[in-house]
Amino acid sequence: MKGMLLTSFLFSVVAFNLYAYEVGDVVSCVKLDDLQVDRSVEFHCVESRDAGERYVLIEFISINCGPCVESLPSLDQLSKEFDGKLTVRAASIDRNLDLVNEFLARPENAQYITFPFAFDNNREAAKLYGIAYTPTMFILDENNKIVYKHIGLLFDVDMQAIRDIVGQ
Repeated sequence: MKGMLLTSFLFSVVAFNLYAYEVGDVVSCVKLDDLQVDRSVEFHCVESRDAGERYVLIEFISINCGPCVESLPSLDQLSKEFDGKLTVRAASIDRNLDLVNEFLARPENAQYITFPFAFDNNREAAKLYGIAYTPTMFILDENNKIVYKHIGLLFDVDMQAIRDIVGQ
């Protein structure tokens, strides 16, 4: 019985990931609510970019995920470093809006969240992108094509890969 449960679980994870977007795929638009400015944002669309910006970075996170919280300073750094070239977005897949708002209000978090932060409580965007783990990051080019995908905490080598892509 234990073996059947494990096999069933592994099959469901593999099947779920078959539908995940990968580098080279063109993604669809999804509207999410930006918690900081109380408006809907087309998080994944060309139209959501600031004027002249070539790339959109979207990171799916959970406020209870250590690596997700640790990635916030790196996202903030990329947002500032590539201002005018890169639009940074984060999407929380958490279920409790009150807890997410409390998270955003904490000074130790707020100092690094200088970019739109959405609430994907219905997990529409997460389902569309096939998110199985957080943090998961995508960088989209001007045609909404995925040019970079990363799962997990960002290390120096990952930051350099992003710089190489966006700095072109």
